Amino acid sequence: MSEPHRTRKPGTPTSIHRRPVIPTQPAGRLRLHPTTTTAQNRQSRLGLLAFVQLHQSHYLLYARTRLDETLARAAVAAALDTVARQWDRYLRCAQPAADAWRQLTVEIDARSRGTEGSDPALTRLYHSLPHDTADAAVLRWQVRLTPTAIADLMGIDLPAVAVLLLAAQRHLPAMTLEQLEDHTPLL
Repeated sequence: MSEPHRTRKPGTPTSIHRRPVIPTQPAGRLRLHPTTTTAQNRQSRLGLLAFVQLHQSHYLLYARTRLDETLARAAVAAALDTVARQWDRYLRCAQPAADAWRQLTVEIDARSRGTEGSDPALTRLYHSLPHDTADAAVLRWQVRLTPTAIADLMGIDLPAVAVLLLAAQRHLPAMTLEQLEDHTPLL
């Protein structure tokens, strides 16, 4: 039995397909724009959306430790927008999460230039330690992530996180780390 012939109104496209979307403003509400419609591209875009969902909240928690709310949201949005625009390139890299983390820190550093942080413990931390070590310390003792979550977020191996945290503990007075722990991250 064959399907009945369906007629279409003049001017109506023969098929209507929605195009997949990618974020252009990941912080807060996502603004979406269309892109091409291949199966591979759809999977890539779904991977991007999953990446944003997985990392955006932690990126924002971290950014809030270094910037005020408005600048933190702008930094996260800019970083994730860059990741979205270059997602195919990020996927070809050995560690896309590490590259995305670097993009986030570039955006935060650009917005924090010329402003002295309001938190003396953070100021000491970033002036006395290499940037990655300070980042790991902030994520561990202020944002209160596990070493495994830090490794996933920064895109590095768990043993590398352990080395960074040990370096922070060895080089900083216990008082500085306690001051980091006393600050509750903004949710």
